[in-house]
Amino acid sequence: MANSLIQSNRNKKNITPKVIAKAEDFTTEKKSNVPATSVSFDTNLKISNHSRNKLQAIANLGYADSQKSALDLALQAFVDNLSSSEQKSFALQTNTLEARDARLKNK
Repeated sequence: MANSLIQSNRNKKNITPKVIAKAEDFTTEKKSNVPATSVSFDTNLKISNHSRNKLQAIANLGYADSQKSALDLALQAFVDNLSSSEQKSFALQTNTLEARDARLKNK
């Protein structure tokens, strides 16, 4: 019985798959003709070890999961303390820079 299971495919001369996969089937990015209005990508930021240690301390205290999220938390706290007119100016500056990033990545 076991011998017949092991040799079950030996008598079949022409074994072919039902569907042949192509490399394009495995790509996760679908190209679109519509330009992106917002993009996200990692960048490098040089900071002092003191600033890095403060970000790590925020994460260690449980306020954030990582230094990256600690920085986001600190930036949000900064924005929350701005006056409404300063928040509008900040939002305008941020939106302008985000649009530039999207434009450059879409080229």
